[in-house]
Parts: sequence; structure tokens; C-alpha cells
Amino acid sequence: SPLPVTYREYRLAEDFPALLMQVSSITPPSEKEFLHFHNFIEIALCVRGRMNWNLENRRQMLRPGDLCLLPPFFTHSSCFPPQEEGGVLCYYLFLDPEKLLAPFYPSGLPQEFLWYRYTDFPKYFPGRDFAAENSVVRMIVREMHGRDGFSRQKVRGLTQSLMAMLYRRFRDLPALLVRGSSIPDLFPALIRMEQDC
Repeated sequence: SPLPVTYREYRLAEDFPALLMQVSSITPPSEKEFLHFHNFIEIALCVRGRMNWNLENRRQMLRPGDLCLLPPFFTHSSCFPPQEEGGVLCYYLFLDPEKLLAPFYPSGLPQEFLWYRYTDFPKYFPGRDFAAENSVVRMIVREMHGRDGFSRQKVRGLTQSLMAMLYRRFRDLPALLVRGSSIPDLFPALIRMEQDC
């Protein structure tokens, strides 16, 4: 039978719309799989152990060094396979780039930074092929743990760098089509539905 799909909401602060969550356990619990989606970008960084991901019904295992980057409204789930010694360490980073980078772009983000809305990009980034992006995400995670006066500025700058790096990689990919309509055409309706809920 098909898996249920739910909307999982995380509240991001208006003045700093970024949230970091950590999954860490020597023997992580088995989690019942259910598909869900968010209204923000989600980046998963696997540091230790393995995780099974369902990316819109495509199965993928994350290993140390691998990333997943999921656009808003992308259905997915994750669960733990049986683990070897050492358990799992995985970070989940939720971002709203438009609001996060607004201090840099008061008139709105350039189109290049919105590539995730309309590009049919791969959602799984193996560590061997995306070492530079992995390094930037790790720096963002470190700064999210930071307490000095410049941590937020560093997160903003690193996020800007990450978005630019990925735009360069994916700018030549085709636009994502959904039943004959491109995502840019549908996105305002999705945002309106979110605001009305």
C-alpha cells in the first residue's frame, strides 16, 4: 500500500531562518517510514553510519560524506538500517535562502540563487563527487553551533557560497516539469496554499 504523505512543519526564526537538527545514537531506533515534505530547503549531511532515504519513491543510502539537498515540497523520508559499531551521526539543516540572504539582497535574491525551485537537479550528492559542497555544509554546521558575534553572518555568507556553487553545477540542467507545467508556474500556488493553512 502507498505510504501516507504528511506536511512536517518546522518554525524558522524570522530574523535568522535557519535550523539545525542532529541525529546521533550508538544504536538508533528503527523508525517507521512515512513520506513527508517541508516548506523549506532541507540539507542532510551524513557524518557517521548509514541512513536509508526515500526520495520521492527512489531509494538511496547515505554514507559518511554524502549529502541530500531537498527543495521545498519534495516528498521524502529517512530511516536507519541495522548499524555497525559506532552508530549514526547525521545533521539536518533547514534553510529559507530568500529570507536568510535578504540582508545581502534587499531587492530580492537574484534568479541564480533560486535554481532549486525550477531545476531538475539530483537530490543525492555523493561525497566523492561533491567534496567542496560537503566542506561548505560542514562549515555551516560548525557555525550553527557557534556562539560568537559573527556566527550568523558566517552562516549567511557560507549559504550564499553554497547556493552559487550548486547553481554553477546545475545551471545547464532542464527545468523541472510537472504535468506540462514548470515549477516556477506552480510555485506561487504552493506558497499561497502554505500561507492559507
